[in-house]
Amino acid sequence: MRASLKQPNAAHIAASLVLALGCYEARATLSLAPKSSVRSGTTLIKNTVSGLSTMSLGGFEVLGHVFLTPNLAMGLGYKAEFDLLNQVVPLKGFEIQGRYYWWGQGTRVRDEAALFSRSSRSHWSAYVSATLFAASYYIATGAGVDPLEGDSNMILGAVGVDYALSNSLDLNLEGVMSTLSFSSDPETVRFSTMGVSAGLTYIF
Repeated sequence: MRASLKQPNAAHIAASLVLALGCYEARATLSLAPKSSVRSGTTLIKNTVSGLSTMSLGGFEVLGHVFLTPNLAMGLGYKAEFDLLNQVVPLKGFEIQGRYYWWGQGTRVRDEAALFSRSSRSHWSAYVSATLFAASYYIATGAGVDPLEGDSNMILGAVGVDYALSNSLDLNLEGVMSTLSFSSDPETVRFSTMGVSAGLTYIF
């Protein structure tokens, strides 16, 4: 007598689906889009040794970030401050930045698998950042007096927000201030800075 074939029951179907989903999760990978920013703003620069200060207007900054997780990024950049009154560049140099997004995702996240992929990103996101600013300084001290020149390393802290204008473009607004400052001539120059910047961010 030939045995009849058994029909799959609900338990077998559920087990197969769980196994298939497990295989999908094992193969799925997250793709985190890098991003680059161009910003400008205004910064109050004060020499705490002499008490003199100047206002930078229209300074510029370029930054590029790669994401380690959807909320954690590392970046490199270049920044220059403009003193229009004295027609000099008081601070310019390279930056190394760490950024943590505590609200929303920092970039576009693509969940890729063998069968399909999906992408997501936050309409609003907010972050805190810490930056090492390795700058050279040039301070005009007045007619007939040699300017002050040298190198200064500063630790900058910032709070910022990104607003998605499109799938690949963000509007960025940030407030930043220095927390530590070290110069090549600490008896003459030690900086304290506070500023606001705004710009556009492109997500690749």
